Amino acid sequence: MNTISSLDSIKNPKFRVLCRRIVKEMKRLQVPSVAIGVWHKGKEYTAGFGVTSIEHPLLVTPDTLFQTGSISIHPYGLPHGPQPGMTEASIGKKET
Repeated sequence: MNTISSLDSIKNPKFRVLCRRIVKEMKRLQVPSVAIGVWHKGKEYTAGFGVTSIEHPLLVTPDTLFQTGSISIHPYGLPHGPQPGMTEASIGKKET
């Protein structure tokens, strides 16, 4: 997993702390890849870590596209999507 060069290139110290935590959790949970984007006070911060897959190990960048599902997070940090035992109330809605 190529993460050190990505971490070293992150200039914002608070975003670097967040990314170090992500890399630590990736190792602990054996997650092969993560891309993160944060919009804070009018500025965008992005980073990618790991590889796209074990079979075809391309480096993850902030532009890497992932298939998502119920793991998506609401812009305010709230879980968004079907929760255990619940159905998705936003299906068919224009806004959630």
